[in-house]
Amino acid sequence: MRMKRKIPSFSKRRISSGYILYLIGSGCIVIGILLGAIIANHVNEIQQKELLQYLESFFSQFPTTFVSSKQVLKNVLFKNGKLLLWIWGMGFLTIGIFFACGALFLKGLVYGFTSTFLFVQYGWNGLFFGFISFLPQNLIFIPMFIFVAKYSMQWSVGHYQQKQMRARWHREQKQKWIEYGLVLAIGLACIVLGSVIETYFTPILMRALLSK
Repeated sequence: MRMKRKIPSFSKRRISSGYILYLIGSGCIVIGILLGAIIANHVNEIQQKELLQYLESFFSQFPTTFVSSKQVLKNVLFKNGKLLLWIWGMGFLTIGIFFACGALFLKGLVYGFTSTFLFVQYGWNGLFFGFISFLPQNLIFIPMFIFVAKYSMQWSVGHYQQKQMRARWHREQKQKWIEYGLVLAIGLACIVLGSVIETYFTPILMRALLSK
C-alpha cells in the first residue's frame, strides 16, 4: 500500500519538473527575442549603414541569383545539427543546464534582432518579410530545440541527484539512456524536416514577396 502511494507522488513531481523545464527553455527564447529587439533599436549609424547595404544587396540579388539547393541544405543541416548536438551533449555536464539555456537565449536573440531591425528599417513590409523568412522552418525548429533542451537540462540536473539517489539511478540508467537517445533521434528528424522546408519552401515565399 505504501508503494502505491509513493508512485503517484513521484510521477507528479516528475511531470511538474518537466513543465518547469519547458517554461525555462521557452523563457530563454522569449528573453533572447526581447533583448534582440532592444539591441536592434540601439544600433549605431555605422553598423546600421553596413547592415542596410548588406540587406539591399541581398534583396536585389536574391530573386535572380541561382544557389545550389544541395549546398544550402547541407549548410542548414550542419548549422542546426551542430546546435542540436551542442544542446543534447550539454546534458552530460553538471553545469550543462546553463549552456543549454544560453543556446536557446542566443537563438531568440538572433530572431529578435533580425525581425526588429527589418521592422525599424522597412516597416510592416520588413516585419512580414522577416516572418516569411523565419516562420515556416522555425515552427519545427523552436519547439524541437525547447524539447531537446528540456531533456538536456533534466539530465544535467540528474547529475546532482545521482549523489543522493545512486542506487535507483543505476537501476534506471539503461531506460534513461534509451529515452535520451530517442530525444536525439526525434531532434535529428526535426532538423532534417525543418532544413528541407528552409531550403526548398521558404525561398519560394521570399522570392514571391520580393518580386512584388
